[in-house]
Amino acid sequence: MLQIGVTEYTFSLWEVRGQVRAYSARVSSAEIGPFDNTFAPPSKTAMAYMLWSAGLPYAHDREFAAQIRTWLSRQVEGGGTTVADVGGYTYKVDASEPQIFNLDVEAVTPE
Repeated sequence: MLQIGVTEYTFSLWEVRGQVRAYSARVSSAEIGPFDNTFAPPSKTAMAYMLWSAGLPYAHDREFAAQIRTWLSRQVEGGGTTVADVGGYTYKVDASEPQIFNLDVEAVTPE
C-alpha cells in the first residue's frame, strides 16, 4: 500500500507456478466522508494508476491496451460494478462507492 495525502493505492498479485494468475488494484480517498453518498470522479492521478493497472496484461500490445483503458474509463465514469471477459482475462470493476475504485483481473482458465 502507498498512501499519498488522503489517498491510498494498493496492488496485490497472485501467482501460480511463477505465472501471474490474478491481480487487484484499488484506490481509495478519505476526501469524502463515509456518510456522503455523492459520486465524485477519481482524480487524474488515481485514474492514471487504474488505467496503468488495467493495461498490464497487454503491455506488449499498445492498441489493445488502449482499448482496455478506454473501456475502464467508461466503467468508472458510469459507477456501479461491471464484469467482463476480455482477451483471456476476467475484469471486474467496482466503482459503486464514492471515492473507492477497485479493479480485479484474473486469467480465465480454459475448461
